Amino acid sequence: MALALLTIIAGGARAQDATADPAGPPIATAPRALASGPIVNQPALFTADDLLLLEASAGGETLSDGLGAYSSRAGVFLPLGEIARLFDLAITVDPAKRRAEGWVSSPTDAFRVDLATRTAHAQGRDFQLSATEAMFFQGEIYVRLDLFQQLLPVKAAVDVSALTLTLVPTERLPFQERRELEQRRAALALGGAAGEPFLRVVTPYKAFTPPAIDINLNAGAGNDAPRRSAGYDIRLAGDLAYAGVQAFVGSDEATHLNNVRVTFERKDPEGKIAGPWGATRSDAGDTFTPALAVGARSEGGRGVAITSAPLEQASVFDHIDLRGELQLGDEVELYVNEVLRASQSQPIQGQYEFLNVSLAYGENVIRLVFYGPRGERREEVRRLSVAGGQLAKGQSTYSFGVVQQGRPLFGIGRTSTVLPVTAAAVGLAALKSVTVPTVAFEPQEGAPGDGTWRVAASFSHGITSALTATAGFAQYTPRPGPAREMGVLSLSTAVQGYFLQLDAAHDNLGGSALGFGVAGKLAGVSVVARDVEYAGGFIDEVVPAAVTGGADLRRDTTLALDFVERLGNNGLPISLRVTRDQFVDGEERIEAQARVSQALGRYLFSSGLDYQRDSGGSVTASQTLIGSLAASGLTYDKWQLRGELAYQAAPTVRLNSMLVTADRQTGSGSALHLGVGQAFDTHQTSFEVGQTWRLHAMDVSLVGSYTTNPGDFRIGVQISLGLSWDPLARRYRAMGPGAADGGAAVVDAFVSNDGGPVRHAKDAAVAGLLVQGDGHQARTDASGSAMVTNLGSGAYAQVRVDPESIDNPYLTAPPRLIRLVPRPGRTAVIAYPLILTGEVEIRVMFSAAGSGPRGLSALNVQLVDGGGRVIAQGRTEYDGTVVLEGLRPGKYELRLDPEQAGRLNLALTAPLAVVVPQGGGFAGRLSANVAVAGATPERVTSGPGPAPAEAPTARAKARPANRPVPAISARHWRPRKHHRRRPSHGRRSHHRWRAHHCRVHPRSMGEPKWESGFCHRVSRP
Repeated sequence: MALALLTIIAGGARAQDATADPAGPPIATAPRALASGPIVNQPALFTADDLLLLEASAGGETLSDGLGAYSSRAGVFLPLGEIARLFDLAITVDPAKRRAEGWVSSPTDAFRVDLATRTAHAQGRDFQLSATEAMFFQGEIYVRLDLFQQLLPVKAAVDVSALTLTLVPTERLPFQERRELEQRRAALALGGAAGEPFLRVVTPYKAFTPPAIDINLNAGAGNDAPRRSAGYDIRLAGDLAYAGVQAFVGSDEATHLNNVRVTFERKDPEGKIAGPWGATRSDAGDTFTPALAVGARSEGGRGVAITSAPLEQASVFDHIDLRGELQLGDEVELYVNEVLRASQSQPIQGQYEFLNVSLAYGENVIRLVFYGPRGERREEVRRLSVAGGQLAKGQSTYSFGVVQQGRPLFGIGRTSTVLPVTAAAVGLAALKSVTVPTVAFEPQEGAPGDGTWRVAASFSHGITSALTATAGFAQYTPRPGPAREMGVLSLSTAVQGYFLQLDAAHDNLGGSALGFGVAGKLAGVSVVARDVEYAGGFIDEVVPAAVTGGADLRRDTTLALDFVERLGNNGLPISLRVTRDQFVDGEERIEAQARVSQALGRYLFSSGLDYQRDSGGSVTASQTLIGSLAASGLTYDKWQLRGELAYQAAPTVRLNSMLVTADRQTGSGSALHLGVGQAFDTHQTSFEVGQTWRLHAMDVSLVGSYTTNPGDFRIGVQISLGLSWDPLARRYRAMGPGAADGGAAVVDAFVSNDGGPVRHAKDAAVAGLLVQGDGHQARTDASGSAMVTNLGSGAYAQVRVDPESIDNPYLTAPPRLIRLVPRPGRTAVIAYPLILTGEVEIRVMFSAAGSGPRGLSALNVQLVDGGGRVIAQGRTEYDGTVVLEGLRPGKYELRLDPEQAGRLNLALTAPLAVVVPQGGGFAGRLSANVAVAGATPERVTSGPGPAPAEAPTARAKARPANRPVPAISARHWRPRKHHRRRPSHGRRSHHRWRAHHCRVHPRSMGEPKWESGFCHRVSRP
């Protein structure tokens, strides 16, 4: 068996092992009975001229860039030994006996291919091999494609034109387990989950950081009241007292201070530094209470709030509230799973608020699109995993909040709440983003609940992995009713892929509620259905009809459907909502909403329908149907166009309003805005024109508007200033409006001489490195720093660095993806140390008694440091070559992968040291010899040292004289996958090209050059 291993797989058989003269033409033979004579008497199925170099892949992962296969009229023949090594199978090829033996899944699963007897045994079956099914050639057993799939548990497909081999294992093989183990180890080392590696950046809270600042000043005049107006709003955000702080100060049109908002917050999605008992978020100041499943909704005021619930997860039966900063003059649209749900064109206390937003089962992509008054457009994307709300067994979460309802922290202004928009309330308001703002409910002094204390708390615990219980309590004063206290108990579980939830609530005034919900996927459609029964005058603020209706609610039934309709190669996302409310006086209200959005080329089209019908009780039966159409996109001549049309289809058909805006960059520092709108009911037409100049420190806008009937003309000016603190340069940078809305990051890129993450005085800066934020990119300057802003305020934000944007290929960078927790106004510092590294080219030669050395393919090799730690590893290509990259300066030793070497009984014949110079770069071409453990192979003439630049390459020397030179076809030359350009080393080509189908015709292409496992064209004659 040891000897068998000898050639192991690609051993070093001689050319005369072929059954025919390699120089002769390929001979195809017809299938026939097993001949009694030896194999050498059989005609050759293929010769060296039939070589195919295939890119072999399995499961989307490349196993080999140059797997040597052969083609003939009989079919394509694959190397059995080499593929067995790629799959980490315990199968070895004995060239002396022309036999392959071992096992696949277990030692009891015997495997054997014997060309001497033309028999095989695999997967519990015996095979009789015909003369055209298998062949021994140059120390390897080659098996025809159809037989190969019968011998091994794998499906294989060869594309000769593309030179690819696709392998699909039909059972779990050792190489898959090894790859998964490597991925898990890499993920644990980087502190993340399996997938793309990322660099994790933690930004600790500080006692004080210079805040990010946003200042908006505006003044205007017109021929109608108010003839003159002026106002301002200022935002500050940063760290104060070891917490994040956000402050807003705003005035009315007479410059009188009327809004002040201050919030202190600590946030940590991992639940370590946000507060006690694993809190993920804690707030103090102007904040909001949590909402319960039934009864009390989220309400704002001065107080405190804390939660340990995951920031990126939600229950499909809950509705979420979205709040954030909205600059004066900005508009925001809300998209859920690419469907336009709502919009807001005017800030409320400097914020946007989308409340009671329903989600679909599964992964939800929430996209907030902001449009500035000067044609700016930016996006914030958040992802929420929505399921049944179950917790792991023994896991617990809590939420608690107490606020003085409607009272701001400093007693100036009011805390307003945006109510869910209904069709009856404002028609197109849920879709309009300019002419009709999202409706807001502003409580007046003395309104029910104003100034009272609201308390809400909930506690969830995973009883089992499939059953979670939640208990909640609230003391609140509903807007239409007296103060009350209530408790709610919820049970949620999963049954055969569907989530179920039962809610039971009772208050101290005799009211009660009982609800049941089911959610899941049905034929690709996200379905969420829920029914709640009410008694005793229970007021459920979560249901809009309970607040806006005139009588007590008796039943609320909702059905939500979200799906994507396939239209050819495109998908059409559709969102449907139907609600049926019944009141104790007999009134019934049915509301239905349909939303659809579709991108066509450069444009995004959205449409919505809102239907409402009231009947029964004391109301007069009525129904309304209103709709809207919206489109936005960028034209080929760089105009940003937006258009909206609102119409009514019932009880009468009419157009309500229309609006078209156009924005264009008129230069590197200026923008033009045009707009025209029509209100069909009042017969008013509005025109608007604006010009913005982007100066170094601020934006200055001049805007004029005219409205017909009665003829109102206004002109105004707005100055916007945004400053972000750069902790590296220790100065403010003018970053434009929105600096205090979300987080920012500054990348410090440098060449680390000691390989550590701390930058020292002698570490050189890396200039020109491209850094990509969320819709914003920058390049590092001469000091190595680059700042990106507008990272939002979600649970996580990502920054991506592109190492390919710098020219030095020997600078090895940390992971390209950087993950951080963004905080408004806080600039995270990302130390990005690059290291000068080197690479070495090693050719592994296999030596066997009585045969010359030859390259051994699919062999796993490793470089280890003085402590025995693996610092690089790779797998040899078809000619025994492997290139190990990203090596830090130092001295290392080559070794074989212990697991594979033990399985194949291979060993290095002599130690091989690899020395990477201090400045990195190419460490030379080295040669290593392996043999069957305990054997005494022939000595190889090529030494282990690097080949001089002017001398013939070590690989050219090591190639036996009788080794056939494969031909190369220029049409099959390709840059090596995932390889960057490198400077030439001596005679090394500036580009390394992989030759898939090595076939060169001397009269047209010149003499082929055999080097590095790649084929190079020398010159044309």
